[in-house]
Amino acid sequence: MTSRHLLRPLLRPLPRRSFLALLPAGLLLATGATRAHEYYTASFTIIHPWAEPTAPGVKATSVYLRFENITADDALIGAHSDIAGRIELRTSDNSVVKSIPLPMGQDISLSAQSSHLMLIDLRTPLLGDRSYPLTLVFEKSGEMQTMLSMAEH
Repeated sequence: MTSRHLLRPLLRPLPRRSFLALLPAGLLLATGATRAHEYYTASFTIIHPWAEPTAPGVKATSVYLRFENITADDALIGAHSDIAGRIELRTSDNSVVKSIPLPMGQDISLSAQSSHLMLIDLRTPLLGDRSYPLTLVFEKSGEMQTMLSMAEH
């Protein structure tokens, strides 16, 4: 039998019943892709760390993310990454702070209108549609490895 004969069954359209049977599996795969930017600790979930892509010569940019399902008090006390000389914790007025509280029972968003991270002394332009390693440091939960997604929002 030639390879053409072996491929023929794969090239036929799926019967409607087969397509409908495969649909839930496709939805599960799609859902998994959206969850790829979630990171779990024993006390909370970190949702989608992201920043805007940067142009050559830009030396600082803000990082945003969300903390959900906080079941015990904790605090973000730092971060580090090879892409920046240092990372500061900032408030909405850009003041540097030592920690960002994560109180039990609340969801906390780090955004331009609230506390956020600031990458300082960028070592390279941050390119769109790429991800870069970012380690978040917590008072009680320790270090958490994440990926910083570069996307225009």
